[in-house]
Amino acid sequence: MENNVIRGFFQVGYLIKLGENLYFRQILKGRIQYGKEWEARFFGSFREAESFALKHLWYTGMDPKICRRAWAILSADCEEGKEKFWDGRVFTSDGRRAKLFHNPKEMRNYIKRHGMSQKVYDDLLVVEEKQIRNAA
Repeated sequence: MENNVIRGFFQVGYLIKLGENLYFRQILKGRIQYGKEWEARFFGSFREAESFALKHLWYTGMDPKICRRAWAILSADCEEGKEKFWDGRVFTSDGRRAKLFHNPKEMRNYIKRHGMSQKVYDDLLVVEEKQIRNAA
């Protein structure tokens, strides 16, 4: 169990948001289980997550959101709680515009190539990509 939590903590990919800081984990005995982002079930692609949500999470009022969790570059010169994300040209407070990286090595290489090492830090970011509206 502990290894799954550690692995999940650094997991990237697509996940399904069910509520504020609540993400789909599994369906067990007909009941939907949810947890924090690092406990969530990750999907390999947007299409896979969307297909699963449309097939299994169609209940009235549920309206799940497909999100992407990836590595992002943040400015070290911002106040706590007011993060600024690198969008490829400038730092912005809009996390949806952040330049995302699939793995930390790719991101660190980008930081080195652009001479940003002293001004930034990295973190995992969850970005909402699509709201799934139920048909019920």
